[in-house]
Amino acid sequence: TSYIVYLCIFALISAGFMYFIYRFTCYRLSFYKKVKYGYDVNLNNPYKFTIALLGGLIGGFLQGVIGVGSGDCMMAAMLFLKMNPRVVSATVGYQIFFVGLASTIVSLIRQQILPWEAGFFFSISFVIGGGLTLVIYRYI
Repeated sequence: TSYIVYLCIFALISAGFMYFIYRFTCYRLSFYKKVKYGYDVNLNNPYKFTIALLGGLIGGFLQGVIGVGSGDCMMAAMLFLKMNPRVVSATVGYQIFFVGLASTIVSLIRQQILPWEAGFFFSISFVIGGGLTLVIYRYI
């Protein structure tokens, strides 16, 4: 029974936090409108905001539990909201970089990998990723 109480408290706190995020997003979007900054999705609409929020929550949950899935869930949510596929791809790639960097830092702290190994593999991934990006951008 105490788990139910904790679950209810967690649900109330989460709902309040989500409402705060929604109001803050509406405030920022009104500022963007004043300065005539264009954006793909009108997140002032509660339905669209909920879709984006659920994509992030489910992706974050999957990332924390099994270590994969955040990019897939975010990409699906953003494409469902009819965002530009290039913006979606860049956003997910940006997100994956920081997830990889965080896990590399944790592995370095736990001494599971050596610093030169981390630098070597990050260098290779930057060269290959940068080369593929250049090819895709020029020819596709």
